Amino acid sequence: MATAAASTLAHAGVEPCDVAAIFVYVSSLERAKS
Repeated sequence: MATAAASTLAHAGVEPCDVAAIFVYVSSLERAKS
């Protein structure tokens, strides 16, 4: 899911560094849920 969101953001023109930051953020949220 996070990977799909990252690729979608990349196509939207978001910088790769921003995508990486968002990926880490989403991953931390997923860990917090479980």
